[in-house]
Amino acid sequence: MIWNPTALVCNCPNAVSCDDTTQALLVWNPTISVCECPYTTEALDETIQVALVWNPTDGYCECPHADASLDLTIQAALTWDSTNKYCECPTPAVATSATQLAILYNPTLKAC
Repeated sequence: MIWNPTALVCNCPNAVSCDDTTQALLVWNPTISVCECPYTTEALDETIQVALVWNPTDGYCECPHADASLDLTIQAALTWDSTNKYCECPTPAVATSATQLAILYNPTLKAC
């Protein structure tokens, strides 16, 4: 927690802003009195979903991401679903046809 002398309260340490498509700010959990990355209490489908991770350098939670550049012809980055509170592989807007497959998460590459 960080003291905010203007508001006279303690706040979770956070960046000034973040990209809400792949990142989220820490939130206060009053039950266990800690700041934490938002998360779902439901079990994740680890083939397409993964929890946020804390980035202490930049001050926000983020979807895991590849260390190297992605080959966008066959790979995609995870996106943050703030409603369901998990990172997920992108899904098509239209139903998958008989000639297409859904993209899966590769935890080694940290990419879909």
